[in-house]
Amino acid sequence: MWKWEKWCDEDKSCIFTPASHLMKDLDKYIKACIRLTWRMVTQVPPMRLEFQSSRFSKDIHKKIGYHSKVAHQDQGDEIACYLWPGLQDGGGRLIRAGEVLCRFNEP
Repeated sequence: MWKWEKWCDEDKSCIFTPASHLMKDLDKYIKACIRLTWRMVTQVPPMRLEFQSSRFSKDIHKKIGYHSKVAHQDQGDEIACYLWPGLQDGGGRLIRAGEVLCRFNEP
């Protein structure tokens, strides 16, 4: 359990109830995301998100930084997490590079 979840369970004054206008706007946003995703996967060839690679590659990723430490290393770093997935067309051509944080490996 996360620290903030524990705090929320212990502190009963911490009850989140979003405003009804916010829920209406969120509903519109979710529906827009679903429409866009549907269009991406039903076009010929379909687009795909690249978010499963474990190694950094300049061809499909943009390195934003390092997870937990600041350093400069060569290509071949291990990806710690995606900040934004990459977008490719059905043929594997890059439309938008994925933004990643790499792990810092001590020499």
